[in-house]
Amino acid sequence: MEKKILFVDLHHDLSYAAETAARRESDGSVSIVSAGLEPNRRFDACGNGAGICAFASVATTCFDLVVTFGKKPAEECAVLPGLPAVVNWDDLDASDEDSFRSTIPSIENRVQALFSGGFLPALLRQHAHLANVIDGLQEGIIAHDLDRHVFLFSRGAERITGTPRENVIGRDCHELFQPRLCGESCAFRDDIVTESA
Repeated sequence: MEKKILFVDLHHDLSYAAETAARRESDGSVSIVSAGLEPNRRFDACGNGAGICAFASVATTCFDLVVTFGKKPAEECAVLPGLPAVVNWDDLDASDEDSFRSTIPSIENRVQALFSGGFLPALLRQHAHLANVIDGLQEGIIAHDLDRHVFLFSRGAERITGTPRENVIGRDCHELFQPRLCGESCAFRDDIVTESA
């Protein structure tokens, strides 16, 4: 199965520079994507004006590794479908074009180390081991975020519910399962949210 890497930043400029560097380093066995939380790419290191990708368009995709730039992307990517390994390169600055351009060599060096320094295989193995442990359990494991979007659905959950995980990941658990799997004890019920608002 092809491994997938996502680079995420606020405006899709640092992440796009990382994607470009990763494509140069990759042997083609890894799918590489970049996105911005509020994409408006202010700076383009490659000068080719390639398309801008919004994080929302890839947020329900299962990635094996996610590399974030900055605090807000790290918070947004803390829980993603499939529980990918997440690395945060939050010390890189792109507040203006000069700082962005001076950051490019650091991004390229980190991406090169990721691919040739043994970090990528180690992070991918970590993700695969966690997935194997979860999928090896007979019990069904389902996890969702605060908005009830399912980000983890084990093989046991597939077997118990009869629903393939690709039909579940990223969707609201209350819309998927009727009656609700957690019944009336669900802390994320709409009526509780409405009452407390």
